[in-house]
Parts: sequence; C-alpha cells; structure tokens
Amino acid sequence: LVPYRAVFPEWASAEIQRLQKLFPPSVYLEHIGSTAVPGLSGKGVIDLLALGGVTRIIGGRTDPTDRFG
Repeated sequence: LVPYRAVFPEWASAEIQRLQKLFPPSVYLEHIGSTAVPGLSGKGVIDLLALGGVTRIIGGRTDPTDRFG
C-alpha cells in the first residue's frame, strides 16, 4: 500500500480529459477507488469508471448530455 497523495485527483482529471475524447458525450468518466478518497492508503493506481446511459446530478440539476443517449 502507498499513502494518499494530493496529486491523485489532478492525475485522474488529466486522464479523464484525455480519455473523454474517445467516448460520445453520453459517457461519463468518474474517478473511483482509493486514490479518489483523500487520506486513504491504497494501491496508488488511478481507477476510472465509464458510465453510459445514466442520469448524472450536477449541482441539483440533471446533466443535459443525457438527452443524447
């Protein structure tokens, strides 16, 4: 196990931006796992989850990209 590093969210965000170009707008990429939890030790690998055809809630509003499927 490795200790949590504050740079993990930045790494995840950069990877999400890079990978999002490969998916249609209806696919949502989420940073998950131990590196997504501040202060939690883990394996030190950035885990991402791709979700499609789901409704996302952003600031109490439904994500407008959901209309694209």
